[in-house]
Amino acid sequence: MCEFGGLAPGTYAVATFHDKQMTGSMVMNFLGMPTTSYGFSNDAPVGLGPPSFEAAGFNYPGGVLDITIHAKK
Repeated sequence: MCEFGGLAPGTYAVATFHDKQMTGSMVMNFLGMPTTSYGFSNDAPVGLGPPSFEAAGFNYPGGVLDITIHAKK
């Protein structure tokens, strides 16, 4: 669970990854594919790179908003 305070209403997108090795960045294999779990808001599909902002974007009207991101590997 993550909480973000003080956000203005608007359109946002979220990207997340499991920093299992605590490197501060996503670890990739020799082909450039992630080696740990990752996900995007709207469960936006991944092609040959991350999804577009439009695919992952969602409207935040203000107040409390719960979103769920399913991790992929």
